[in-house]
Amino acid sequence: MQNKKQGVLTGWSKVFLFTIKQEIKGKNFLLATLGGFFLFFAIVFGAYTISAFLGAKDAKDNDIKTVYYTNQSDMEVDFSDFKELEGFKDINFKERTETEDMTAKDLNKEDDAVWMKIYYKEDLKTYGVLVYFSKESDVSKDQAENLGECVAEYLEPYKLFSAGLDPESVQSVIKPVTYTLSTGNGEDQDAIAEILKLLGPMLVYFVLYFMILAYGQSISKNILEEKTNRVTEYLLTSIQPYSLVFGKLAAMIFVAICQFGLWIFGLIFGKVVGASVSKLIYKDRLDVIGKLFELFDLSPWVILISVLLMILGFIFYCCLAGLVAANVSKPEELSSAMGVFQLPMILSFFAVYMIPLFYTKVWIDSVLRYVPFTSAYYLSAQFLVGELSFVQLIAPILIQLATIVCFVYWIGKLYKKHLFS
Repeated sequence: MQNKKQGVLTGWSKVFLFTIKQEIKGKNFLLATLGGFFLFFAIVFGAYTISAFLGAKDAKDNDIKTVYYTNQSDMEVDFSDFKELEGFKDINFKERTETEDMTAKDLNKEDDAVWMKIYYKEDLKTYGVLVYFSKESDVSKDQAENLGECVAEYLEPYKLFSAGLDPESVQSVIKPVTYTLSTGNGEDQDAIAEILKLLGPMLVYFVLYFMILAYGQSISKNILEEKTNRVTEYLLTSIQPYSLVFGKLAAMIFVAICQFGLWIFGLIFGKVVGASVSKLIYKDRLDVIGKLFELFDLSPWVILISVLLMILGFIFYCCLAGLVAANVSKPEELSSAMGVFQLPMILSFFAVYMIPLFYTKVWIDSVLRYVPFTSAYYLSAQFLVGELSFVQLIAPILIQLATIVCFVYWIGKLYKKHLFS
């Protein structure tokens, strides 16, 4: 009768600490946690260093050091910026007059030189580049071909200069034509920004989906085991079933988040170390991941709130997994019962991922935002890309929290019914 005098959640902290000790004491947990950390670190670090080695190899493979060229066109060419192109930082251009055309004999004297002719065909009204290289030199056919392609692309703006356009006009002409979308209310959307707004939520959806998939099954298994555990029966004589369930769920979710967070830290640490090491190997290597973060231009507060919303969604589905397990009385029934957990999880994932790609109705956004099963995914991703304001998050968060409380209360009732019936 002692537990009736206590609060609903009295003693949950003791259950919380005890469960954490139980969860992390095994060797399997330590191996999985550290193994995941080093695996994710190795993947990102390896990707950075391998790309740096390949970039450095490509740069070293370019044996062309000197380009003698003859300009027989009407373009006024300046190759001073050509060194900024990847793989050509050590190249030198030396202009020769038309009367100083080089021969194969001349090229044989220099193992790292080629001769290039820039011309204009009057009959075809086209510009061209001809690259001569000696088979006796260190320059390969692929290297000469690569040089020709890069020079041809580099000369594109000079064609417009020769037509009488000033540099500012040329820059305007060579830039690709972009388009924007407008809803008629003054909110114009750039096409590139739209693509980024698809990539950001996609990443959040997949991360949360695999978190739920990875930990939902284990949480259900642990909840079911606790129902048949004699220690649980003893604990329920001193604390309320709700504090027991809350403490157990909170501990398992906390351990799961810490473990997954350590794996994510492994990715970040691998990125930081890999970027630093790759710069030492090949300083001109492009940091693709860093460029993506620059494009998103995310503030720390936006990232923090998005992570907290993702954790809230994870807690929701973990509580759902616990509720499913609480309805099962035998371990052999768990696999079939998990379909009840996996079905809404998968359907909600595809709903938030696919529906916004084809339908942009306001009421669809409201459904995805307010229904707890979909809002668990939707809120974090849409806030991250600026589609939802902080004010728009308040009501869906309250609904999600209320649903989580109901789940915990329901699980506690089922525990009490099972153990004291």
